[in-house]
Amino acid sequence: IASSRDNLASQSTGQFHFNSSYSSCQIVVEFAIFSFFDTLFVILYSKFSMHLHAYTALCLYAGFLALLRAYLTGDMVLGGLVWNLILALIPYFFAMLAVKEKGFLHAILFLLWLFFFPNSLYIFTDFIHLGKLPEYIHFDIVLIATSALAGLIAGFASLELFHTYWNKKYHHSKGWIFVTGIMLLSIFGVYLGRFLRFNTWDI
Repeated sequence: IASSRDNLASQSTGQFHFNSSYSSCQIVVEFAIFSFFDTLFVILYSKFSMHLHAYTALCLYAGFLALLRAYLTGDMVLGGLVWNLILALIPYFFAMLAVKEKGFLHAILFLLWLFFFPNSLYIFTDFIHLGKLPEYIHFDIVLIATSALAGLIAGFASLELFHTYWNKKYHHSKGWIFVTGIMLLSIFGVYLGRFLRFNTWDI
């Protein structure tokens, strides 16, 4: 395994490839942060048991796969998936708070949710990294798909909170109009992040 890692590292030409203890520690730190947010999510989202169990299982599995891949290959390209999972979870907390507030505070929390929501969909674009290591392409498919599905569960759980809120406050048809508009804006947000390389905090 050690010789295989050295060979892969020496053959790599990508700027994100690595073979250092610092990068390994970085992934471990990200995984620890992710685990903290995941545990907090478990506590706050316990009443939706089906979503909760699916999200938790997928996130922990994806985090483990990211760590395993980094150890086996010395490649950091997909290590950022752990951070992306954290970003995908943040919109739920804003949504959970927003639907309980009114007025100016509700508007601020809604805007924060709107800015972070595309992160839940963004992980699907990480399939662009497939083929960087042909020997691990099937491993990478499972890793990215698991992470992307976990992001969708967290993102759409937050959208469900707003949709329920809009249905109660407005007519059902207006609720679906809001959802459609949010999805169109989110697709544009994913485009800004993937191709123009904007981050949420750039706004």
